[in-house]
Amino acid sequence: MNLKEKMHKGDKPAGCMMRVIRNSLAALFARQAGLDFIMFDCEHACYDYETLHDLFVALNFNGVAGLVRVPELSKGHISRVLDCGAAGIMIPMVNTVEQARLAVKYSKYSPIGGRGFIGATAYDEYSAGGKSIRQIIEEQNNRVVTIAQVESVEAVEHIEEIAAVDGIDVLQIGQADLSISLGIPGEFENPTFHKAIRRVADACKSNRKIFGMSPAVPLFETFVDEIGIIIHGTDVDFIVKGMKQIAEFRDLHKKKS
Repeated sequence: MNLKEKMHKGDKPAGCMMRVIRNSLAALFARQAGLDFIMFDCEHACYDYETLHDLFVALNFNGVAGLVRVPELSKGHISRVLDCGAAGIMIPMVNTVEQARLAVKYSKYSPIGGRGFIGATAYDEYSAGGKSIRQIIEEQNNRVVTIAQVESVEAVEHIEEIAAVDGIDVLQIGQADLSISLGIPGEFENPTFHKAIRRVADACKSNRKIFGMSPAVPLFETFVDEIGIIIHGTDVDFIVKGMKQIAEFRDLHKKKS
């Protein structure tokens, strides 16, 4: 069962964001931990295509989906990471229906989108396996997850139109930027923020789209039954937390001695 199927089944797949780890052993660790996916942050971190390709090959082999938050809405960024084997992309700052349509055009094959075709590449282990072009594009359209980030007042104002776009799979709240756009930076419990989130969640429900929001937001528990994908934490968080535990262990035994 792929990531998209898990979401629509209601399994609430969970994964984390990577910003510094580049070793393909991350795929093995994710599988052992029971994660459904890893997302590599190419908006705020530095990953090259060669590194992403090798990471996706390892992730696909281990049955863990590899996603990318691309730097911006562009054919070059989206098509390249998908050809490298990514199972999906997240696009920041999708503010209009026109941008949502372009996101689909670049990430999905015809007849849903207009992605340029390539077979026998990283997403199918470099072997089309005797499949027809029609079979490959159908499989990829059923596999690739297209996530639009909702991060501005403009996006919220157009959210019903954005949610209605065929081929957009997930609407994911970008909480920090959205709160800044609303004029209430970091005030995640502010009624204005709550109202905006409610509008996005309702648009997802009306259009059968998956709704996403970080568990780091205090309102997460309010919307938990409506959330269909969980993106939580970064590799930086995990590394620092582990190091702090060592320091705390040291300090505890210092006091005892």
